[in-house]
Formats: sequence, structure tokens, C-alpha cells
Amino acid sequence: MFRLRLGKVTRDKHHIPLPNDDFMWLDERLDWTSGNVDYRAVTESHKAEVGDDVWWIWKYTWDATPNCTRIEGPLLGNWTARAALAWA
Repeated sequence: MFRLRLGKVTRDKHHIPLPNDDFMWLDERLDWTSGNVDYRAVTESHKAEVGDDVWWIWKYTWDATPNCTRIEGPLLGNWTARAALAWA
């Protein structure tokens, strides 16, 4: 199934939903290792496996204040290998 919004297809060539507000995300994961949100991931699949490449992942960078200084992503990948994604 494809959803159209203003003429834009909201699924990629692998039929993975693109991250936007038109989809109801059924699973979300957060990594708080530093004490702040370091990574956030969402997927349209309920109870998706952490090793499946169906997660849209964001990486957050914080300064010492702590203020969020950068948000990268989303990149499509799996939760287990989130740190190894092609972050800038």
C-alpha cells in the first residue's frame, strides 16, 4: 500500500514507510546511555525485531549544558547497529 500526500509517495523503494506524521508508529525505542536521548528510532511494525532494517533512527548530540546541539537522521537501519550507521 502506498500513501500519497501532495503527490509525494511516502514509502521508499523497499516499501518501508518514510518518517513523517502520516504514519502511526507502532514501536519506538530510545537510548539514554549518556543521560540524555542519544538515539531515537521508530517503525511501523509492531514488536519489530531490533536486528531488522525497519527502524528510522535519529542521533542526538548534546553539549555540557546539556543543550541539544545537533539532530542527525533519520537513517534507515536496525536498532542493534545504530551507532555504526553513516552518521556525519
